[in-house]
Parts: sequence; C-alpha cells; structure tokens
Amino acid sequence: MTTFLALGFLALLAATPATVRYEVRTPADDPYSPVLVALDGRKVVTLVDPAKPTPPFSEGTAIMNVVRVADFDADGTLDALVLFSGGGNCCPSSYRFVTYRPGKAPLFSNAFDSWRDPKIETYQGRLVAVYRDEDAARWKSWAYRGGKAVLVRAAVIPELKALLNIRREAFDERRNVFAFDLNEDGSNERIECGIWDRWDTLQCGVTDAKGRELLSPSVGCDRYGVLATKTRGYHDLVCGLDWRIRWNGKEYVAPDFE
Repeated sequence: MTTFLALGFLALLAATPATVRYEVRTPADDPYSPVLVALDGRKVVTLVDPAKPTPPFSEGTAIMNVVRVADFDADGTLDALVLFSGGGNCCPSSYRFVTYRPGKAPLFSNAFDSWRDPKIETYQGRLVAVYRDEDAARWKSWAYRGGKAVLVRAAVIPELKALLNIRREAFDERRNVFAFDLNEDGSNERIECGIWDRWDTLQCGVTDAKGRELLSPSVGCDRYGVLATKTRGYHDLVCGLDWRIRWNGKEYVAPDFE
C-alpha cells in the first residue's frame, strides 16, 4: 500500500507545473528599460534585457508585460506569454511564449503580432492565445508546441449584412455625404465621411435634419454601414466587420473594441 501511495504522490508531482514565476521589473530611473526575470525560489534569473540587448530580438523594447503564466505546452513547466512593444501606437505589439527551466537556457518562441492582448482559451485540450486579425477577417489561435508559436486555427469573422455600405476601398471623396432615415421619422439623417490619412481608413459622422450631431467622426473603420436592426428606435450602425454602433437615447455610442 505504501508503495502505491508513493507512486501516486510522484505522479501528482509530475503532473504539477514547476513553480517558476515570471515578472517584469522596471528601473526607477529608466521606465523604458524593462527587464523580464524568472523567480525560482529565491533565485532571480534575467531572461530579457533590452539594454544589452539580450536576446537580440528585444532591442528597442520599451514596454514588456507578462500577459499570462500557464503550462501552455503541457510539459509540466510553467511558461509565460509576454508582450513586447517599442511604445507608441504606430504598430501592433509582438507576443512570444517564454520558458525558463532551472539550469537550462531560456526558450523564446517566434513572435506573432496583435493590437490587443490575446484571450487565453482551450482548443483541442491545450491552452491557446486567441486574437482578432481584422485585416484577415479571422480569429487566430496560437499554440505553444516544441518551443514554437504555431497557428492552429483561423476562424472566419463573418461580416454583418448592411442596408447601406460605405467602404474605404470604394470611397470617393467627391461623394462623401450619404442620406438615410435612421429613425424612420420621414427625414433623412446625414452621414458624412472622410479619410483618416494616418491609418488610411474612414471616419464618419452623423447629423440629423436640424444639424444635431448624433455620431462624432472620431472612430476609424474600413467600413461604415447601416444595419436592419434597431436600438431605441434608431438603426444600428456597423464599423468594420461586425462592431455595432448603437443609439443610447441621446447619441450613437461606439463599442469597446476587443
């Protein structure tokens, strides 16, 4: 009986991820020189130091963040999904899986890019990092396998069907005003659009027949559209593929993009 208990205890230990912690530390005198460390008991091991740069891909990194710590590859060792960014909003952040095993060199996967932190979900029994690729119209799922980030799923994001579509690729600045009776009161609202040069996308604003602003032209979308669905008596609008812009009783409110 004692032998079976001992074997069971050893099996439990083998199934439990090693208790390594990952942490980003920022020098007080240089907030744009973050360092990624692994904490193994009382031992602190530097994994990433952009100032050196170690490893070379970290050069120019001004922002680092540990998004999630988990046993992503199910090998019994805790891994970290880490954000790397040069700062600013010109470009998406890069994400890599990082693994530290005591006594061994750290592992860094290849990178994938996303504008927002991926969600962590389970796919085929393994944890995956899932993010929205707007350009490809896909939800992309990345797994950690054999030290590499591997794309394991690319699910289509369906485009909501609209009664009126205004698309960047077909937009003519000479015909930038559109009319639609959004609340079906017999008077058309005015939808006026322009190109946001920095991002090469559209910004559209909406005013009613009295000149009252219903939607501020502050959100960039590759497509604006008018949907058949309504909220509080006004047709919903759509930004991009499927983000709904709804009437709250006073104005149109853009969603929290995910």
